Amino acid sequence: MNYKNPITEQALELVEEIGLFLEKTGYLPSAARVYALLMIWKDPALHFDDIQKILNLSKGATSKALHALTAIERVDMFTKPGIRKKYYRVKTFPGRDSSKNFLNYITKMKAYLMKIEAFKKDNDYAGVSLEDEIAFFDKLMDVFTQVLSEQ
Repeated sequence: MNYKNPITEQALELVEEIGLFLEKTGYLPSAARVYALLMIWKDPALHFDDIQKILNLSKGATSKALHALTAIERVDMFTKPGIRKKYYRVKTFPGRDSSKNFLNYITKMKAYLMKIEAFKKDNDYAGVSLEDEIAFFDKLMDVFTQVLSEQ
C-alpha cells in the first residue's frame, strides 16, 4: 500500500525546527519530534501508527519516544470506545509546566546553596560566596510564583 503523508512540507519543517530545539533541552530526538508533531497537528490526537508513518520512525523509536513523553507527563495515551487502538495527545501546557518544574528546581537549588553557605560558615571555609546567587533565586522564585498564581 502506498502511504500518502497527510502533513505538509511546511509543517514537517516546523516539527524539525521545534524538535531540534527540544533536543537541545534534553529530549530524545524521536521524542522531541513526536512532541512537536502532537503540538502542531490539526486534530487533538494521533494514533501510534500515524505518528510512526508521518515522522518515518521505526516502531521501536516511536514506542520509546511515546514512553518517554508519557513518563514526563507531556503526552497522554487514551483509547476510543469500540476501538482498540491507542491514541496520543499533548497533556500539558509546555510553558506553564516547564516553569513549574523550573521553579521546583530553583527552590531546591537555593536550599542547597544555603546549606553550602551554612556549612562554610560553621567550618570557617572562605570559598566562593553564594549569597548573590541565593538572592537572585529569591527574586526569580517570587516572579515565577506570582506569574504562575495568576494563571
